[in-house]
Amino acid sequence: MTHSRRLTSKKPPRGIAVSIIVFAIAVVTALGAGIWYRLAAAPEQVSMDDVMLHRVSRGDFSQIVTERGEISSSTNVDIRCQVKSRNTTGTTILSIVPEGTFVNEGDLLCRLDASSLELELTQQQIVENTSKSVLIQSKNVYDLAVIAKESYLDGEFRELEQTIQSEIFVAEESERRAEQVLEFSERMARKGYNSAIQLEADKYALDKAKNDLELANTKLYVLRNHTKEKMLTQLDADIKTAEAKWMADESSYKLDVAKLKEIQGQIDACEIHAPAAGQVVYANQQGRRGGDDIIIEAGAVLREQQIICRLPDPNKMQVDTRVNESRISLVKVGMPAVVLVDAFPDMQLRGRVTKVNDYPEPSGWSSSTKEYLAVVEILDTSEEIRPGLTAQAQILVDEIPNALQIPVQAVMQHAEEYFTLVKRGGDFIAQSVDIGANNDSFVVVRSGLEESDEVAMNIRKYWDHFKPESASDEAESIETPEETTPETVAQTEAETNSPASRTSAGTDT
Repeated sequence: MTHSRRLTSKKPPRGIAVSIIVFAIAVVTALGAGIWYRLAAAPEQVSMDDVMLHRVSRGDFSQIVTERGEISSSTNVDIRCQVKSRNTTGTTILSIVPEGTFVNEGDLLCRLDASSLELELTQQQIVENTSKSVLIQSKNVYDLAVIAKESYLDGEFRELEQTIQSEIFVAEESERRAEQVLEFSERMARKGYNSAIQLEADKYALDKAKNDLELANTKLYVLRNHTKEKMLTQLDADIKTAEAKWMADESSYKLDVAKLKEIQGQIDACEIHAPAAGQVVYANQQGRRGGDDIIIEAGAVLREQQIICRLPDPNKMQVDTRVNESRISLVKVGMPAVVLVDAFPDMQLRGRVTKVNDYPEPSGWSSSTKEYLAVVEILDTSEEIRPGLTAQAQILVDEIPNALQIPVQAVMQHAEEYFTLVKRGGDFIAQSVDIGANNDSFVVVRSGLEESDEVAMNIRKYWDHFKPESASDEAESIETPEETTPETVAQTEAETNSPASRTSAGTDT
């Protein structure tokens, strides 16, 4: 009996196979993550073949503060709007000569709208004529009052006085005759020729003559001491009243005449002529703190005393620059400077600092950076230079002879230290250096390097491979001079005022 045996392969259960596959994938993933971590954590092997080197050398060093600004004239003849504001809108420009026009003394520069002033002039002429008429009447009343007083003293008073004096003379004569008649009657009565009645009548006639004389004297006394005084007082009061009215009307008339002349002068001021020869430059202004720009053109509205244009002196030009507060302490009046004009790249002009403001200039509401005005006078004259051109002022702050110096690109700041990559014996090392003054290109090295040392120009690229072991990646970010912001420079130099801080500021510039 023959037995046959069939060999068959026994498959594992389905669940065990899946577990094996998952385990294998996990192992592979873990191995891959470990390899990736090791590759990521390991320093990248960089080639030093492309390192740009610079040989440390000595030479004369110039510390320069470079600022941009605008050329203007230090001696300007400002042409202002002399028309007084009579409403809330101001005075409109009807026409103005084109900017850049060369004008001679007396040439018409600008014509302003005078229509409202001409209407006001017509109305004021009517007022002035009426005021003049009132003044004439007041003057006549005063003259009449003076004449009335003279007329009373020289006419009416004397006439009354003479009349009363005549009455006194007649009364005196009547009294004398009455006395003679009475004496005669008394003699005749003693002889028996006159009766008692006749004697009584003669006595009455004498008494009446005496009364008439006394009355006349009283009238003369009252005239001279009371009536005259009363009349003079009244006449003087009339004169003073008329004089006061005359003076008031005269003052009012003078005011009306002055206002008339003022309006005429304002109309004349609407035609603006050049007080001197020069080139016309519009007084355009950019708005500050969100305000509107001021553009000088036909149709623009001017306020009183607003500058319309300027006539600059081409022989007295300057550059108005703004210096950051971190460097303003370096700039002093009298420092020499070189002026570079953007429009003429090959032109270099000698300059001198003539003014440094003590207070910062106004800035926009969104800016916290403080800048100070520094004026650089241009010593060299050129017919091509005109106001409004953009220029660069290079102010020479200090000069250091035979100074050890390297490019600013070869220095990196970390924390409060400065480093550079130095090639020593075929290798590169991170060398701490003590730096001093700087300009846009070079920085002075006080210690840490020797003459003829070679330093890397592109230090940032290799910093992670050569930084000192004590330097922590999370302690502080490393900034190259090119990445230093103006705000960081201003804060650092203002707080420390150290050469290292000035290097950072100069690098940023």
